[in-house]
Amino acid sequence: TGIGSFPITYTYTNGTCTGTAVRNIVVSPLPTASFTGLGNQYCTSDVPVTLTGNPAGVTGRFSGPGITDFGNGTARFTPATSGLGLHQISYIYTTVSGCSDTSIQDVQVGTNVIIGGLNPTYCINSSDVSFSASPAGGSFTIISGLTDNGNGNAVFSPSTAGAGDHVIRYTFTDSYGCVNTQQFTVRVYALPVPSIQNLAASYCS
Repeated sequence: TGIGSFPITYTYTNGTCTGTAVRNIVVSPLPTASFTGLGNQYCTSDVPVTLTGNPAGVTGRFSGPGITDFGNGTARFTPATSGLGLHQISYIYTTVSGCSDTSIQDVQVGTNVIIGGLNPTYCINSSDVSFSASPAGGSFTIISGLTDNGNGNAVFSPSTAGAGDHVIRYTFTDSYGCVNTQQFTVRVYALPVPSIQNLAASYCS
């Protein structure tokens, strides 16, 4: 049908008389949404940037990690709060007639760092644990009970670390110069101290 106003006609005949109903419908054009201000790559240490939607207005909305939408077709993207990795930022604009269009852009923030092979809790007498982080080539922050073997590999010793919470941090500098840090908290529990009460040292048979 295309865009514009179109009459819809319905005619009914009962064999003797004929009646006709006509109703006009309006087909509205779809908007074309886009936005500017977002680069392809950031470090988490980079300052926030302002995004501007087109068309702009109160019916334009931004969404995605690290986004603060201002409700007027503009927004702020903050790399530090978006998290590491590849993210999708969306801008949707809706016209007064209810038609909408969405624009999506990808943005890479640093390099996603993963620590794997650790459990969140251990007993103080648990065996030493070998674990790793990726990408390789970074380094662990040395704390009590942690041995960095290099190339993303390390060993955690619960008995050496002692009871309490221990934060494992791994830092990797990527080809963009971004310093990317991931952390994992391990809790080491002390052993319980059981006792037997109300039992005499000797009894008669």
